Amino acid sequence: MMRVERRKCSVLIIGGGIAALLAAREAAKSVDDVVVVCKRKVGRSGNTLVANGGFAAVIPSPGSEDSPDVHFRDTLAGGRFLNDESLVRVLVEKAGEGILELERLGVPFVKMDGQFFKDMVPGYSYGRSVTVFNDNYPYAIRGKAILDPLRQQVQASQAIIVESTPIVKLLTKNGTVYGAMGVDLGQDSLVQFEAKAVVLACGGAGRIYAQTNNTSDVTGDAYGLALDAGATLRDMEFVQFFSTFVIWPLRCHAPSTFFPDGGLLRNRSGERFMVHYDPQRMEMATRDVMARAIITEVGKGNGVKDGVYLDLTKVDPGLLNTKYGTLVKLLRPQQIDLTKDFIVISPTAHFFMGGVKIDVRTRSDVAGLFVAGEAAGGLHGANRIPGNALSEGMVFGPIAGREAAAYARESAGTASGGTKVMDTYPKREPEVRESVPELRNALQQIMWAEASIVRSASSLQKALDRIAELKTAISQVGVGTPRELAEFREFELMLDTAEAVVRSARTREESRGAHYREDIPTSDDRWLGRVEVRRKSSALDIEFCPAR
Repeated sequence: MMRVERRKCSVLIIGGGIAALLAAREAAKSVDDVVVVCKRKVGRSGNTLVANGGFAAVIPSPGSEDSPDVHFRDTLAGGRFLNDESLVRVLVEKAGEGILELERLGVPFVKMDGQFFKDMVPGYSYGRSVTVFNDNYPYAIRGKAILDPLRQQVQASQAIIVESTPIVKLLTKNGTVYGAMGVDLGQDSLVQFEAKAVVLACGGAGRIYAQTNNTSDVTGDAYGLALDAGATLRDMEFVQFFSTFVIWPLRCHAPSTFFPDGGLLRNRSGERFMVHYDPQRMEMATRDVMARAIITEVGKGNGVKDGVYLDLTKVDPGLLNTKYGTLVKLLRPQQIDLTKDFIVISPTAHFFMGGVKIDVRTRSDVAGLFVAGEAAGGLHGANRIPGNALSEGMVFGPIAGREAAAYARESAGTASGGTKVMDTYPKREPEVRESVPELRNALQQIMWAEASIVRSASSLQKALDRIAELKTAISQVGVGTPRELAEFREFELMLDTAEAVVRSARTREESRGAHYREDIPTSDDRWLGRVEVRRKSSALDIEFCPAR
């Protein structure tokens, strides 16, 4: 049996992005022993690192007609009214003060004449996208403009940061979480964290798809870990596919703010094809509509290099060189002049609207387990409007930290005991038929082909059948070291997350928001409600809960 290092703390925070860092800072205000554990580097990994920097927030300014109530209505409309309204209300009421707090903590924002610059993007009634000033950072890691000052704040709070330590299991006893088991990749050893409260803030699962703009560590850990611990997932059928990911002449993110500034979508014939899919909003359509439109055009043979053209020639040149200057510089070595040349974009897996079911205090239905950021579900409903992701982490991260610290203070102590985590996996045999990377690639390909932007009963069944085969295959891959356990468990959690997505999508017999069934292309209000997922024994149990 391998040696297990034990570390005790009051609050354990799993993750390294905006939600985790703000949770850590808040928790450290009232408890002394806070630990932040991250699969990679805290503040140097996860999707906050690659975020464009737009926060949806209502900040009062002269002449603005925007309000939290309007933000509330926009969010519900974007989510096709499946959102948990109590979570939405918390978001819209606290987002404005959250921006002011981030600025006090050192996060720089774009301003004009001393006022926050507010962009208009699809899904908004008024401009409210408050953008981080990130021109001083490389385009591929521009989220460091957010993460650098927040990491410094966490370090100053005396919270302990543990890096390169993926969590492979949440530890539970009598329905209560008391910590987590991790793998120290540097030492190739096990670490058992014993905690009075745990905050799960390790993001989404874009990497279960072959095409994604997520960082490589965003593989669905939160969802799989939560299921294993007894928590409930909700809305897992709703996966957002970002419609403006540049695939030629290079691969990078292109912000949706291009569209209100004059950006146009064209097919290979030069036609503005959005007229066929959303004739009123055209390029101001929501991401779910736009993603389906692009995939449909490509399927009809109207695409370009598996995507469509993004035409920015009508955008003011001065605006291109200032507001979008970083992208202009990135494309310059490719001999692309955005005032004359088109680039090619395609949808890519971007964000999970679903996640762990929580209440307004970020409590899951497992005692001691709090969840924030993309790991949580319920806020966005069937589709997320731009800016609400970063705002979600900004608002609910501190709530999770505060609530976890309060829970920890009231707890008598942590459970403990030996956890024979290595003993539950088969030992490595001399010959292994398939490697974990090969199995992971197979999962990503089947999810992209059969359970992504356009789905059907038959495609979803194909995905389920293949997932079952992959579960059989991974059960035959032995584990000999902690590092191998980390790789093994990451893939197991990916499989559970993928199965939750597919089973939820098969259950919802309608099309709504980001969930589109080509065999049932219309919405049906009998499906107003949420699909919940729980683990029962070794199987996933699906339940539809109608809206009240």
